[in-house]
Amino acid sequence: MGRIAREVVINVSPETLFAFLAQPERLPDWTPGVISVRKTSSGPVGVGTTTETVVEAFGMRQTLLGRCTSFEAPKRLAVVNETAGGISVGGVSIGKVTTSSASELSPEGTGTRLRASFEYKLAAGLLTGLAESVAGPQMQRDFDQSLVNLKQLLERPASPG
Repeated sequence: MGRIAREVVINVSPETLFAFLAQPERLPDWTPGVISVRKTSSGPVGVGTTTETVVEAFGMRQTLLGRCTSFEAPKRLAVVNETAGGISVGGVSIGKVTTSSASELSPEGTGTRLRASFEYKLAAGLLTGLAESVAGPQMQRDFDQSLVNLKQLLERPASPG
């Protein structure tokens, strides 16, 4: 199992940042490798909301089934995802990936301190160690890039018109 934790200050209010993070369909706008996110449950986003996320990693597309596990506006949001049907390589399933992401927001000056964490578990049988040694560094790079992208996207001046 791997864990990544980072902090970043984003120059928007906690309410603005939380409202953005609470739109799962916006994830592809700022997260490397995320192709699409579709909400699969009815009603407003909150604890229990489910999603289907298509990601591309190492040249392979995978589908993740997600569920919101914490929704405390504008302070905390957490989601758990698991690959649907396992990790497929060349049409062969070799295990599954389970991830848990959490965002904790607190006011800081005129902005918001985002404490973001991402835990992942690769269950690939005898290949788990190899899979983690290959996937772990890429997940860290993507996680770091997603926070850079999020900050740039939210701090970008509004377009005139």
